[in-house]
Amino acid sequence: MAITITSNSAASTTAYHLYRANDSLKNSFERLASGLRLNRAKDDVAGFAISTRMEVAIRERSTAFKNVNDAIAMTQVADNGLQEGALLLQRMWELAVQAANGTAGTGDRQSLEDELNQLKAQLDHLADNTTFNNQKLLDGSMNGKKIEIGGMLGSTGTLQWLSTNDNSAQLSSREGVFSAWWSAADGSSLNPPSILTQSDAEAAIGTLSSAIANIASQRTRIGAFENRLQAIANTLSQSSIELHSARSKIRDADMADEVAKMTSHSIVQNASTALLAQANQQPSLAKQLFS
Repeated sequence: MAITITSNSAASTTAYHLYRANDSLKNSFERLASGLRLNRAKDDVAGFAISTRMEVAIRERSTAFKNVNDAIAMTQVADNGLQEGALLLQRMWELAVQAANGTAGTGDRQSLEDELNQLKAQLDHLADNTTFNNQKLLDGSMNGKKIEIGGMLGSTGTLQWLSTNDNSAQLSSREGVFSAWWSAADGSSLNPPSILTQSDAEAAIGTLSSAIANIASQRTRIGAFENRLQAIANTLSQSSIELHSARSKIRDADMADEVAKMTSHSIVQNASTALLAQANQQPSLAKQLFS
């Protein structure tokens, strides 16, 4: 090996390997500190792109899961309101049966009619005051509202409230199911029940029976819709778990592997530092030629 004083290839080579060791050690420190194998796009271009898309998908499902749970809570509030309405109708039916009895006098029927009118007013009050997040559920204003569940479950990613096409989906005292309570089986309108006379009371029994059947039908639709929402929530939750697992395999650092690499890089760094110090002394051998 030639002895020179203007260049030191041994020191340059050693310095290059020291630089590589320092850079690798810095990467190991960063991965161990962040817990991520991919801290920037250059770490793995394809993996970074895939994990970014997965992050968007995970956020979409997380938000859709919250939306669906809100919708489940909303259907439960609506169902509770209809349950109260069913109890009112059942009591009204009892009053009609009492008024239809031939032993009831005019004064008796007037007293029963007074209670019936109060219950009819309470039905309207129930429709106007059953709310979720300041939105009325039983007055028809929710008809046609959309529930965003994320595009991954369909082309539009939305569900329509109760997802039905007939008026009874409106849950309204004036426009939907509440007015439908006062309807015949063929859908034709009936006057709200009155029990001031025996004949009126007999007619009211049929009207109220139809109303009770209508509200039972409406509650089964709400129950079915809630079951659908729960199935969507389960799908979203499971999909999110699987995406988290897949993203972890791409993005997250293997801590055991990174610790092993850090140890190896640290040893190389220490050895290179020591060797560089010796390599830098090589030109000093030229002085001995002048001795």
